[in-house]
Amino acid sequence: MRVPSRAAVRAGWIVVALILAAVLIVIGTPDADGASPSQVRWNRTTVHVQSALGDDWPVRVAVEAWDDSSALDIVYSGTRCASTSCITIRWEDLPDWHLGYTNLYTDALGRYKACTIRVDPAAADLSDYLRLSLIRHETGHCFGFNHTYTGTDVMIETLREGGPQNLSQFHKDRLLEVYPYA
Repeated sequence: MRVPSRAAVRAGWIVVALILAAVLIVIGTPDADGASPSQVRWNRTTVHVQSALGDDWPVRVAVEAWDDSSALDIVYSGTRCASTSCITIRWEDLPDWHLGYTNLYTDALGRYKACTIRVDPAAADLSDYLRLSLIRHETGHCFGFNHTYTGTDVMIETLREGGPQNLSQFHKDRLLEVYPYA
């Protein structure tokens, strides 16, 4: 049996790395802002939001920023969803390092049909500023956005007083691309 030379083994690994890189380019990778370039759409043009957090949480204000950024109509429904396309915000004990966590659910065609935002009861002690930041951030996940590494963006992973609350131009443009005005 013949043993391949070191140069042949090294050349084989280079070929494997190039193939892997080509596959990643074809299927897509997150961009510099951390959001996937292949946004998935909601299954309706109107998405309802229901919240069990209580009136002292700025849920309506948090979702309005996303609503104002595209033709997608986001309707705050209070404590009941009037649609099958619904974002539900509720209390749930989460691991120590999470104040909020979001799950997306898709229909048979791969479109979003529901989103659940779970907020840890420890978040009840947050300031109004941080409450708004938390809900706006988690709502961004409901539209398919990942965490960013830009310190001025609402999708940054770290929550801090005085931190970002506004949507970046990237997110506004992306929403308009996926949900253009007629």
